[in-house]
Amino acid sequence: MPLAADAILDAVRDVIEEGHGVARTISAESYCGGVYATLEVLPSATAALTAPRVEARITRTERDPASPPEPGSFALIQVDLEVHLVRAASLTTELIDDCRRELRALSSADGDVLRQALSFPGNLATTARGVDTTLVSGWLDYLGSNVGDLEIQGGQNGRLITTHTFRGTAKVAQETA
Repeated sequence: MPLAADAILDAVRDVIEEGHGVARTISAESYCGGVYATLEVLPSATAALTAPRVEARITRTERDPASPPEPGSFALIQVDLEVHLVRAASLTTELIDDCRRELRALSSADGDVLRQALSFPGNLATTARGVDTTLVSGWLDYLGSNVGDLEIQGGQNGRLITTHTFRGTAKVAQETA
């Protein structure tokens, strides 16, 4: 049975966008999906006007150093995951110091909101539909957040992207014969 990458990403989305979890949950609709890495500044900024937009993606996998030797009935796989979060900004935000500070403060607070929800044991054990993620203890370690630079295009609306990095360990069943 391969790494349950799809279930892990679904569970992260369920926690962030739908308020799924056992504790330290995020209010549903605080964040919405619908953003991706190649989406240009104006469309992503426009989408983020109603609510900050997020996308989670697995960026790296590798065998965990604590994984039992091969061949074995299971392996431990480290999973690195990033959550990209887009907040809308306006030309006013770029020009007025208090507006920039407020936007950066909200973006920094997003990191703590995500940390609390995704790092609470059990919140990522299953998807909202009950599919097992195989994440050990059902949570991710928070590694940090990077608040990007304000991007304003052509004097119109813009965005601020933050990247929140996590690492987890998944138990992957494997055939022995």
